[in-house]
Amino acid sequence: MFFRNIVFAAVAAGLLAGIILGILQHFQVTPIILGAEVYEVADEPSSLASGVAPSSTEAHDHNNPAHHTPENISGHFKALKQNTDASTPATDAHIQEHQGHSHDPEAWGPEDGAERTFFTFLSTILMAIGFALVIISGMSLSGANSIKAGFLWGLAGYAAFFLAPSLGLPPEIPGMEAAALEGRQSWWLLAVTFTALGLGLLAFGKGTLRWGGLLVVAIPHILGAPQPEMHGFAHPDANTIAALEALVDQFVMITTLVNGVFWICLGLLCAITINTLFKLPNEEPSSAA
Repeated sequence: MFFRNIVFAAVAAGLLAGIILGILQHFQVTPIILGAEVYEVADEPSSLASGVAPSSTEAHDHNNPAHHTPENISGHFKALKQNTDASTPATDAHIQEHQGHSHDPEAWGPEDGAERTFFTFLSTILMAIGFALVIISGMSLSGANSIKAGFLWGLAGYAAFFLAPSLGLPPEIPGMEAAALEGRQSWWLLAVTFTALGLGLLAFGKGTLRWGGLLVVAIPHILGAPQPEMHGFAHPDANTIAALEALVDQFVMITTLVNGVFWICLGLLCAITINTLFKLPNEEPSSAA
């Protein structure tokens, strides 16, 4: 009964929070990504002529829930397909620079429009349900199931899964130069894990152990996140680079706000569901009293 209530509460909270995030992403985040893809497409013909893709088309890890969706991936493959007939000669240096970044032409991606939007919402909702399971499990183990506790757990999730990783790996738009994907993924996981552990020590630790949480949070940043050899964009046109840089500033601001809204809503919805729809057993004695 206890486990079932946790799962049901997580599904209910994650479903609602995922829909909220999906709507915000659709109207605020996706237009910026699509705008960046337009410039990214313009820089690809010379690479397509040689049969390889430029480094800017390498998989991007955007460091937050709003960016890890089929939507970003499908738009990229669709852009490659639409521009295979527009080619210009490529230099040997360009070919050598971007070897090893080719894409599988048979790879599947949802089509733009309703299909792309559907899979974006689906992945967002599933992700939100997973995060809700973590929050509700933590709330049930700590015995704090109030609305205030839900708000604080939401803030903790926001800090661990978005703010801390973003300090080392800021949100990226398509076309940005980036370090090797494996290194970025490893550092992101390190930042999330140590931030969560550090926040746990600050919240539940005793004495000097509690303040050791600050050091734990700082360790990934002391080690440093992997950085690309060149920052910014490799596009040859200065006006395009200026436009992309403006999109980056807007992207960072929007994703920071959208993820903040998502995590706060998720924490509050987790508290509401476990106190109303699927009341957890450990709350029964307090309510009886």
